[in-house]
Amino acid sequence: MKAYHFIKYNENSSLDNLIVQTDNTTTLCFDFEDSIQDLLSPINTPVLKATYRQYFKSIMENSKVDFTKVDIGVRINSADFPEYLLDIASLSEVKNVTTIFIPKAENAEQIIRLQNDLQKKGVNYNEIIPTIETKNGLSNLESILKINLNKIGGIAFGHCDYNFNNSHYPFFHQDSKEYWTWIKIVGIIKPYDLRLVNSPFLQLNNDEFFKNMLNVLYTIGGNNVAQITLTKKQSNICHSFQASQTNILLPKISNRLDLRVPVSYDEIFIDSFEKNIHNKGFAINDDRIVLSPQEYWSSLNYQRKVDFPEVNFTFVGGCFPVQKNMLFENLFHQLLKQKVENVRDVKFNINIQY
Repeated sequence: MKAYHFIKYNENSSLDNLIVQTDNTTTLCFDFEDSIQDLLSPINTPVLKATYRQYFKSIMENSKVDFTKVDIGVRINSADFPEYLLDIASLSEVKNVTTIFIPKAENAEQIIRLQNDLQKKGVNYNEIIPTIETKNGLSNLESILKINLNKIGGIAFGHCDYNFNNSHYPFFHQDSKEYWTWIKIVGIIKPYDLRLVNSPFLQLNNDEFFKNMLNVLYTIGGNNVAQITLTKKQSNICHSFQASQTNILLPKISNRLDLRVPVSYDEIFIDSFEKNIHNKGFAINDDRIVLSPQEYWSSLNYQRKVDFPEVNFTFVGGCFPVQKNMLFENLFHQLLKQKVENVRDVKFNINIQY
């Protein structure tokens, strides 16, 4: 299975050494976006991003690798941010970039603009991968696919931004059935013969679950699926992946029926994130689980509601409140929650008796 391996890099990194750590089917990816920011002192972020663009340029220029045998990817910043044009200017200064990830893709116009901006700057590349990370992006996915640009190599899904955009808290990850209602976007992509690039799995030491997850992906999308990876081990698992005949993951995970926020969840998450952040966009806790900035922001937002009165809503029913053929955020109780919380300063707690 194809892997897009997002690497850690700094002024001491060598592309030659990074390539040795992976197989030749893996695309080594540099991130200019979420992992390059100072969450605790945002005023430092522009300088930090400029610094890492320079690291990237130096790494590429000083490499002696044969670029015909290795693929290089870069995730740039969204077109809504001033860093976007600076990122494209940086790409124009190097050669041999294969893949460009565009985050928070929401409409066809963004992709057309990106292609035009890359062309104006003379950036050489093989494929663009729009990343769906918002409800609008998912709603407009069909229109993005219909623009018929031969440079679109696949569609990625970013579940942390998607959770944040839809106000899900705590976040749904791959170990929840709610996550897999989103992955059914494979059905939208399939007629266009594009691959789905699955969102990263944040439990870095849980190799067994990661293997099972790849099997579920393959069951859903066949050969038109790929995986974002965060470690050498994850990339190697993708490289050696062989599909099983049985889908062994989904029967073992269940819907989250008690949708109330666990006591002190926000405090624990914030404390762990700030303790492990080390001036970068993501944190890794003692259990080797990546803590995303998006869930950190959601935790801070939840704390601002600490004094809000609570409304407890219990629904007793069969499959109606957990319909598997609907996006979680489109279920009736989530639509109700959104409407109530948008007009009242309350916490609307949902508990489903299934």
